[in-house]
Amino acid sequence: MITYPANGSVVRRGSTIRISATATDDTRVTATRFYVNSHYLCTSNSTPYGCYWTPRTNASGQYRLLAVAWDAQGNTGSSSITVFAPASQ
Repeated sequence: MITYPANGSVVRRGSTIRISATATDDTRVTATRFYVNSHYLCTSNSTPYGCYWTPRTNASGQYRLLAVAWDAQGNTGSSSITVFAPASQ
């Protein structure tokens, strides 16, 4: 589950934020991958799972953030949210 930022929140263009997520499994989570608008951003292999992202300064609008967690057996679970980076802040 993506824990930060909150779904529907406003992010500042050009400012770096840390996307954070929690993931649990009955065996163990081996990796959590992060995506922005379906583009791969990074992989986090240990808790707390997270990735740094800077919304582009020349692109306003909405962004879909996705976290996908894998366990040792190859099973996955995912969480997505939408955030907004308006032109005027």
